[in-house]
Amino acid sequence: MFRVLLCLIGLSFTPFVQAKSPVLTLSVSPEVKIVFPLLESAVEEAFKQLSIEVEFIELPSARATKESKLGHFDGELIRIAEYDQYVPNFIAVPEAYGEMEIKAYARKETQLNSYDDLLTTTVATARGARFVKSIQLEFPFETFEVLRWEQSFLMVSQGRVDATLSTPVYANLLMKKYDIDNVEAKGLDLGGIKFYLWLDKKHQAIADKLVPIFKMMKKDQQLGLF
Repeated sequence: MFRVLLCLIGLSFTPFVQAKSPVLTLSVSPEVKIVFPLLESAVEEAFKQLSIEVEFIELPSARATKESKLGHFDGELIRIAEYDQYVPNFIAVPEAYGEMEIKAYARKETQLNSYDDLLTTTVATARGARFVKSIQLEFPFETFEVLRWEQSFLMVSQGRVDATLSTPVYANLLMKKYDIDNVEAKGLDLGGIKFYLWLDKKHQAIADKLVPIFKMMKKDQQLGLF
């Protein structure tokens, strides 16, 4: 009887161990961290509303695609709508972050005022940039792949390639960083591209729960492409 009482007393003082929140790993490219410096913290806050922690792993876009195909990540912070064509085991959170316009950038003296000009232009692009493939479906220009977008702007400035593509925000950041003053945006309308958070299909339920959270955060200007 005495031993039973001791056991019961011991059980009553057993410390309570709180279950840890699940942790999801999301890849993010160096370019995204520069262009959208507030996006990681905003997405982290969205997941916190679901009691989920996220960890961001910085990788170049092309490398991240390979790793995601192998199931090494739970998701990718930001990709375009057609990303499942390259990583079929991923799904997009249906509510987009937002949309950004894409412009062509070339040296100031370069003639790039029509779509015919674009079709005869060699465009430097970062390896793994899926939005370029989408534009090429309509305008099949020739590309020269580099590892980073910084290289593409430097090559254009040095006259080694004809042009590159970018959002105005990122282009301005890069040209300021590298003191490039002989490159400018051209007047071609290349449309806009929507960007989404992508998750592994096993997280379908989480993706659905994030939709109303994203909508509310966007309404409150806590989430977006800024």
